[in-house]
Amino acid sequence: MLRITEAFGQEKLQYWGISYGSVPGATFAAMFPDKVGRVVIDGVLDMEAWYFANLTNEMVDIDTGVQMFADGCFAAGPDDCAFYAPSSAQITANLESVRTNPIPVITPISYNVFSYSSLKNTIFDSLAEASSLFQVLAEGLADLAKGNASTIYTAFIETPPFECAADFNSTSPPIPFHENVFEVMVSISCGDAVPVNDTVLELQKFYSEGQKVSNFADLGTDLRVWCAGWKVYREGRFAGPFGAANTSFPLLVIGNTVDPVTPILGAEKPAKAFPGSVLLTLDAVAHTSVNAPSTCVFGYLRQYFVNGTLPNVGTNDTETALLIDSTPGVRILVARAWVFLLRPQTPWNGAGF
Repeated sequence: MLRITEAFGQEKLQYWGISYGSVPGATFAAMFPDKVGRVVIDGVLDMEAWYFANLTNEMVDIDTGVQMFADGCFAAGPDDCAFYAPSSAQITANLESVRTNPIPVITPISYNVFSYSSLKNTIFDSLAEASSLFQVLAEGLADLAKGNASTIYTAFIETPPFECAADFNSTSPPIPFHENVFEVMVSISCGDAVPVNDTVLELQKFYSEGQKVSNFADLGTDLRVWCAGWKVYREGRFAGPFGAANTSFPLLVIGNTVDPVTPILGAEKPAKAFPGSVLLTLDAVAHTSVNAPSTCVFGYLRQYFVNGTLPNVGTNDTETALLIDSTPGVRILVARAWVFLLRPQTPWNGAGF
């Protein structure tokens, strides 16, 4: 990152790191605090947890997000939420029906069995972008309750059939190397982390501990399993410290109140680890601020990058976010999207390098 910056003739880094991108951003600031120009980390992975291959606490918001879906669906009513039930508790209970009753599904391009695992993955995906996907989820769940899994399967699970790039008769273009996401994810995740040599019993215990954090533990503990026995590590990989006493310019840290992947806890840590940084919190259900578009957040980003202006302490802007909204003219507010700021106790002293 430093070499790229210097290659463009810039002395200091201008960076907006989103989700995993928050890790290299925070790592850069810790390694080169004198080279921080403007650094935003948005949807912040717990940097220390990442390097120790333990993302259990990244799951703390998932169950809260599910409850917000149930509450929002109930508040919207039967006309606006297809999966409506007489209470939030009943909506949550109805989600369990597919656990013992997996449903086969056949479409023009694929076939599968929509299981409880499929449902959990679907719910998790919808939480990442609730404002646009909660309505789709409700409609899919309503059909699923009737024994029809096609709606929810095609919306969240189905992918086009694989075609080998070596097939010269294929009508589809070859899959670019950079889209081989799984192998890239494993190699980066495990290569960054400390060596993990857990036994099967230790991994089982790790999974059991994860279940205490969230009912979706099986979606968040897999990193540890991937990395168990990983042998490829480069010399000199980052091992801390996970902060810096003074950066040449304070960081802007952004987190959502309910984020299924990077909870606000991950944003609070670097806001304290890099004194003088500002934590900007968006009250929304989504993964990163990008998936909960806010003119407030966009405004702060523009001011920070263009003028170097950090939000004032105590700034309080309000916006609305509609999570369940189907009928024109009927709007049910089920999530607030107001912005507040938390400045760490130790202020930035204004000194640069």
